[in-house]
Amino acid sequence: MSIIKDKMDKGIYKPEQDIIEDLDRMFNNAKVYNIDESYKFKYASRLEQALANKYKTTHVFHYDETVAQLRSDCDRTVTHKISHLIQSIKTHTNYHGRTLSTAFLTLPSKIDYPDYYEIIQKPIDIRRIESRQYSSINELSSDLKLMFDNALLYNEPGSMIYRDALNLQRLLIEKKRDLTRDDSVQNLVCELLTCLFIETFNYEDQNGQCINDSFSELPEQAENEPFDIVYTFDMIRENLDQRRYRD
Repeated sequence: MSIIKDKMDKGIYKPEQDIIEDLDRMFNNAKVYNIDESYKFKYASRLEQALANKYKTTHVFHYDETVAQLRSDCDRTVTHKISHLIQSIKTHTNYHGRTLSTAFLTLPSKIDYPDYYEIIQKPIDIRRIESRQYSSINELSSDLKLMFDNALLYNEPGSMIYRDALNLQRLLIEKKRDLTRDDSVQNLVCELLTCLFIETFNYEDQNGQCINDSFSELPEQAENEPFDIVYTFDMIRENLDQRRYRD
């Protein structure tokens, strides 16, 4: 485990195999940490199986096909693409029909949430994004990603806004992939791994219950346990943000 931590600190990682291994370790640690009959053990087993099924069946890692699609010609103008991307984010709904962008339309009130402006250094919302002039999809994507990153920083993992931010971030990745021609394999791998992480984090059981909450109480460091590092969703998301999973 010390070797893994050293690789994390140095940012030395292989591509998708490492994030799969980290997620598997987190689920396995949860099963070791809890008794077989506990709900945390059962949830860890379900998420472990969901990850395995998703990894086997998804087309997310068909790099050649995806890169070819990225390189296909597109007749739409940059202005149209920018408008299309913003509207896609604004109007996106989940399978219950709930619009996910509501909390992102305007910034929180400075009176009601003064701590927000102490924590968030670069506040931004959809209203401000719509008022700006962008010359490229990349410029717009940077502001949208900043907006979602702010939500992930301020809100608790597992909260509705946190999950909405992740789902909209995944939508942003997918739409940007359709609208641009980024030939960087490294960027593509990073985006695909992020989508896989979000799919796993937001996994719901047959009753529509999001079961990642069972991992929110796990400490990042464990004492007198059979493992040195307790892998959490937040830790793995940080590794993704820092691009530690790479060739």
